[in-house]
Amino acid sequence: AVQRRHLQRQNILLQPLRISEMDTIPENAEGVAIVAPEYDLDEREMQIVQDYWLRPGAALLVILDPLYRPRNLQSFLRQHGVRMRDDRIITVRNGQRISEVPATFTFAPELNRINAELRGKATTFDGVSASLEVEESADRLVNRRILPVPLIEASPRFWGETKYTEENPDFNPVEDTRPPLYLAAAVTRGNPGENDAAPQTSRMVVVSNSAFLNPQNQYREQRDFLGNSAHWLLGREELMGIGPQPVRNYKLNLVAEEIAFVNRFNLYLLPALFLLIGLFVAHSRRS
Repeated sequence: AVQRRHLQRQNILLQPLRISEMDTIPENAEGVAIVAPEYDLDEREMQIVQDYWLRPGAALLVILDPLYRPRNLQSFLRQHGVRMRDDRIITVRNGQRISEVPATFTFAPELNRINAELRGKATTFDGVSASLEVEESADRLVNRRILPVPLIEASPRFWGETKYTEENPDFNPVEDTRPPLYLAAAVTRGNPGENDAAPQTSRMVVVSNSAFLNPQNQYREQRDFLGNSAHWLLGREELMGIGPQPVRNYKLNLVAEEIAFVNRFNLYLLPALFLLIGLFVAHSRRS
């Protein structure tokens, strides 16, 4: 509900669709979102999605839950250079498994501008995350004018654990996935660099973490990322950016020793520093 209201403020209206009850995606649909599917799409339903993707200007948002592995949908994504691996992005600290993944937003200006204002900024993904294999510049894709690029990269301190059901995980260089690990990717089909062909280009965004949709797990930069992704998919690049940050008051809790140090610094050290600067300036002028 929170995400729906956020997108509605961006003039994006979400309408639920049952692909099983239709023969084709409606012509007036500007985009299609497949969010955390627990059950796979059958061959007929996948054909409907495939037919829609082949339309000029198609827009697909696919958010995957690593707990479920819809085989037909993943096969469609693999055909376009994005594969959700069967792993979990984790690290171990002090003997404890850590699955809250620090990540940064990447940027590929020649292909899309989703992260133009977010590039290099940090965020954290709670819940379960799997890594995405992104086949950048693969010949089989370039020949079909399909260009996948990563959008979000996990911290290099994390790895993709393939034996995630076992206790006491440890990185295995043979079986586990090495960094870089990606949590989101964008795919274009067509010629995104040509202005005349841009309206004919199909676009897709894939995310391998669905927990960030929960308002309790979502950070402001992730909301901006979701909004920018929606605008990019719909060809509204001029509306992308970072929303205004709310003004908040934070309480700083200090122990007695820290308060005493702050008082000494303000009463003695800071005035002494200014006095030394003044004496240095006066001495310089006299000489």
